[in-house]
Amino acid sequence: MPYKNTVVLFICLIMGATWSFAQPKINSPYSRIGIGDLTNKNFGAINGMADISAAFHDPYHLNFQNPASLSFLQVTAFEVGLNARYGKLESGDAIQKGWSGNLAYLSLGFPMKNTESRILDRDKSPIFWGMGFDLRPYSLVGYDIDAIEVHPVIDTINYNYEGTGGTYQILWGNGVRYKNFAMGANLGFVFGTFNNDRSVDFTNLEEPYADFFQEDSNVRGFIWNVGAQYHHVFRKKGEEEERVRNLPQLTLGAYGHSSHNIDIRTSRLAQRFNGSYSASNLTAADTIFSGTYTDSTFAAKLPAEFGIGIMYQFVNRTSDGRNTQWRFGMDFTTAAWSSFTNEARPNERFENAYRIAVGAELLPDNSPVYVKNYANKIRYRIGGFYAKDPRVVLGNNKSLTNYGITLGLGLPIIRKGGDNSFLNFALELGTLEGDEGSLKDTYGKLTLGITFNDKNWFKKRKFN
Repeated sequence: MPYKNTVVLFICLIMGATWSFAQPKINSPYSRIGIGDLTNKNFGAINGMADISAAFHDPYHLNFQNPASLSFLQVTAFEVGLNARYGKLESGDAIQKGWSGNLAYLSLGFPMKNTESRILDRDKSPIFWGMGFDLRPYSLVGYDIDAIEVHPVIDTINYNYEGTGGTYQILWGNGVRYKNFAMGANLGFVFGTFNNDRSVDFTNLEEPYADFFQEDSNVRGFIWNVGAQYHHVFRKKGEEEERVRNLPQLTLGAYGHSSHNIDIRTSRLAQRFNGSYSASNLTAADTIFSGTYTDSTFAAKLPAEFGIGIMYQFVNRTSDGRNTQWRFGMDFTTAAWSSFTNEARPNERFENAYRIAVGAELLPDNSPVYVKNYANKIRYRIGGFYAKDPRVVLGNNKSLTNYGITLGLGLPIIRKGGDNSFLNFALELGTLEGDEGSLKDTYGKLTLGITFNDKNWFKKRKFN
């Protein structure tokens, strides 16, 4: 893709993202807790391997979870992600099903010196530098719940809970590699607004007053994280460079950050009204309780996080002459959510969270040349995970668990004489639940990641 066309496409997609990020996205009752459901921070290629990102790096794909991986980029990579989710909520005999979806990410990364320019300049420096920018949701809030409580003395009471909005992050990442060791850092900003409303009314009382509570929260704060990777190729001394892709390789990776201080500005409105006395529900307020409004800024602290992982790659020579490439990896991540504080909601409880994931990728033919059998150039991915969610459900004081499997395909868009781009599909089948009797969320989430690769950025031209 020409340089100018890539820039135009990037600007158009950013403008489209502004509209798309503002649309309703999920139906998750658990997003009432904290700042909402935390979103996946990985890309389509990694999603298919259960998000094993600590030791993942690739010359054609981005990974901002561990910014050290940016130093391994060999081409400019522009990534766009879309997702669709089908969920089934179960509580006792009550079942609710529904679809949701959204733009998942919009990212750009590139090596600071073009790979071909290094070859033309005979640059044998052991230092490599990659940079990138990432825009995506950080957390999402979305639910609409009706609950009924039958009181034998007073009345049947109807409760309605409704929430919308979310927070978003923008990151600037850099990764620097010296020979086999890489380090990186992300600097970013998290921002956004979410709304939580609650109404209470009575079914059988004659012309009753109803209560309405509205809470709007605005989030602002700086975030950061650092990462490191060590990549080792098992080769004999003097092994030809072009054969490296066929040799066993091992990568160790780690990333993390300390707690982040953010501000949450919260405005609350409480009113009691009677729609029978006015054409406009909220204008006929109770003369005894006319309502209250408060607007305050509270300090909050997002938890520290740490992740570590390993990935092993090897090539198996098949009987028909193909070099079949395998990648296996494992990740462990933990976050200190028990220290999470939000002065706006002092009664909410959180516990430390963790996540264990394993994943694998198969590339039937890793040769760099064009092959007639397209199926041999598809990347096949699989993974599984088990995670403890930090949120504690009030009433039973039990935290949630999330577990499932992932499947993925990396379809190359092959250009003869050029760089391959990719369509990455990832399917996640999972369950989010607490103990027996709590709300159970069984879901399937499909992610489509589009990766545009271009080797012409920052390329030196020579004119005769």
